[in-house]
Amino acid sequence: MTKDSAVRHDLVEDELLRIFEELLKIDGIGRNECFFELGGHSLLAAQLIARIRKRLGAVLPLSVLFEDTPESDGRRPATAAYLAERIHELLDGAAGSIPSDGAVPLRRQGTGTPLFCVHPAGGEITGFRELAAHLGTDRPVYGLHALGAADDADTSVEALATRHLERIRAVQPHGPYALLGWSMGAAIAFEMAGRLREQGESVELLALLDGYLGADLPEYRPLAQDKELQGFVQRAFGLTAAQASGAEAVEDPQLLARLTRFESHTRALLRYRPARPVERASLVFAAAGDPAYQRQAADSWQEFTEAPVEPLRTPGDHFSMFTEPHVRELAALVTAALPVPGETA
Repeated sequence: MTKDSAVRHDLVEDELLRIFEELLKIDGIGRNECFFELGGHSLLAAQLIARIRKRLGAVLPLSVLFEDTPESDGRRPATAAYLAERIHELLDGAAGSIPSDGAVPLRRQGTGTPLFCVHPAGGEITGFRELAAHLGTDRPVYGLHALGAADDADTSVEALATRHLERIRAVQPHGPYALLGWSMGAAIAFEMAGRLREQGESVELLALLDGYLGADLPEYRPLAQDKELQGFVQRAFGLTAAQASGAEAVEDPQLLARLTRFESHTRALLRYRPARPVERASLVFAAAGDPAYQRQAADSWQEFTEAPVEPLRTPGDHFSMFTEPHVRELAALVTAALPVPGETA
């Protein structure tokens, strides 16, 4: 059915293509066709990794689907051909294991200051894949996720910021730093920027994308009692209305873990209040959001920011701003806010 239905090379690749076709409900997928470009999203990506583990015995981190590594050599990682190679390396013992911690390279290309993108509630960075592809090629882009066992123990914005500062310093020991946070990630990035400044480091960009402080959010209620939050997680995790409300059980253990992490992160955000000011911040809201609500949020960020906070708006809603066609305009706004490599912030 698809344009690239090249010959399947081996049994591992053959099984991977069967899994792709089952999840995407498409026949005849080609070995070099990208899972995400065929309609894959974060929930299906988690199911893909789970089925690979169950049927092929290979334990891969979710990040292998979109990271730009020396092994990928410029190829798209989320293809059966590429994943088969990585699985063979694991099964043959050549790769040992594929790291699942640390900053995930979404794009290695570029000599400028790396841009570090901080996850929303739930800990996943899949949403940054398209943004990274549309940013200027003069700087590397990394994703900071919170999917490991150590992250599950971190139940505060401050603790997550500590972990992520360790991760970015492993890539870039000193500033100037460029940070971007989406949703809850905006609060984590803000906390990171405040600490870096306190330590004498320069932060050339702090981009807050559709992010709100806890004081501007409704009081927390369990998911089963919060209709608005149920609608949010339906889109974020691909749940049915019955699953989001608790009327239908969620049996997938990985999905259950993601939902638990999401609720933990949401409670952490509601508790968070910045303790350190930052020098400046670039604030971008989704155009589909409530303008009055966004003005209130901008005032809250301003309270902890020395330079004037002048919010911008980008097409789409909280989720669609990161997908085509809206992601191109979002990428243009982020690129415009970044200093040209070689210039000072």
